[in-house]
Amino acid sequence: MTDRHSLGWVVARDSGRVVGFVNVVTDGGVHAWVQDTMVATTMRHHGLGTKMLAMVRAHALEGPTEWLHVDFAPELSDFYLGACGFEDTTAGLMHLGPPSR
Repeated sequence: MTDRHSLGWVVARDSGRVVGFVNVVTDGGVHAWVQDTMVATTMRHHGLGTKMLAMVRAHALEGPTEWLHVDFAPELSDFYLGACGFEDTTAGLMHLGPPSR
């Protein structure tokens, strides 16, 4: 069931060790979301995250996807808005779980 909501994953490896990961989910239509972008601390600031997001974009363009969404913390603005080319937008957020620790 979850596979129909996944556009896939990008996994970066260095000598067999996972050093980067991005998950992409879809609504099955024209929208997809970048989730769980992670780069190992030792591999940051070398363009790996930007390359992985470029791969995500290229793959998403192969299907019906028209919109690629991402949510991020303010300190990642330079990465997502600058290096990766996302546009700054207004979005809403509603906390549904138990209180944060």
